[in-house]
Amino acid sequence: MNTYIRITEIWAPAEDGKELRYLDGLYGPHDEFRTLRRFRYDEGLPGRAWAARHPVILKEFNSSNFKRADAAEAIGLTCAVPS
Repeated sequence: MNTYIRITEIWAPAEDGKELRYLDGLYGPHDEFRTLRRFRYDEGLPGRAWAARHPVILKEFNSSNFKRADAAEAIGLTCAVPS
């Protein structure tokens, strides 16, 4: 069965408000995405959405600051939407 949402993560600002910290995620068989634990403001896709203060739709991984682009392409992900 193919599902629309294959990976999901929960990020929250740290107490000092300077970075996002990883809280939890669902990865199915794709544990290679479980590698990052923190993003600074405007860093990576979660940090970019935090800085923009709205969801960011990413349709091309190689032309962005998406830190797990190789892993995303390897499993056939076609977009990412942090909010």
